[in-house]
Amino acid sequence: MEVTGRQMMEDFFTGRRDTILKKWAERIFASYPAGSITFLKNNLDPFNNPVGNTIVEETAVLFDQLNGAMAEETVLPSLERIIKIRAVQEFSPSEAVSFVFLLKDILLHELSKHRSDEANQDRLMEIFSNIDRMALMAFDIHADCRERISRIRLEEAKMSAFMRRERLIRKDATDKDNEK
Repeated sequence: MEVTGRQMMEDFFTGRRDTILKKWAERIFASYPAGSITFLKNNLDPFNNPVGNTIVEETAVLFDQLNGAMAEETVLPSLERIIKIRAVQEFSPSEAVSFVFLLKDILLHELSKHRSDEANQDRLMEIFSNIDRMALMAFDIHADCRERISRIRLEEAKMSAFMRRERLIRKDATDKDNEK
């Protein structure tokens, strides 16, 4: 029985899944300030380290989708959970989304240890195309998150200005009452 390129890649993904996911999470954690990397890697409790926990859990979901159906109803929520975190941190848009592309380098490195043929190359290109689609979705999510953050900040600024104005009006009224 001949094994197809798709089957070989699925076997590769299944066999190397934990290794690839660990490397992907480590590369994502490396994008954070040096002082927080150890904490992010070693404490995955969702209450004590929601960032590290979210990255590990959601990258697993995303990875599994790459070799499967790439179902948007599964991919988008996982991307959104990661991007929401990165959107409020000190990342530029390209830095916030770059975690998706890190997977390409990891896959190439892992595949270099694996037998390769033309069928594998075709399947790898499909997977890379899925990674690119995922990155575009992540960028859209990031843009939406940043827009929402800007709207929230604008509303906060308006509310703050309103509250200052109200205090001044009350102070002015109190001063006038005191003058009488």
